[in-house]
Amino acid sequence: MLILKKSRGGERPGWASLGYINDNKHHIVLVDNDKAVLIKKMFEVFAKGDISVAELRRSN
Repeated sequence: MLILKKSRGGERPGWASLGYINDNKHHIVLVDNDKAVLIKKMFEVFAKGDISVAELRRSN
């Protein structure tokens, strides 16, 4: 029931996705600036089509 209550109240139920962090004090999800730069770069590299997801994951 807590998940339904959060959803109806406009909150995201559960943990923040990769690249975001939970702000439990204000009950919001914020961008994790440290990880966001890396995630953006990974999407840019993948979008070029020169590397697969598996290769990208191994190259961390």
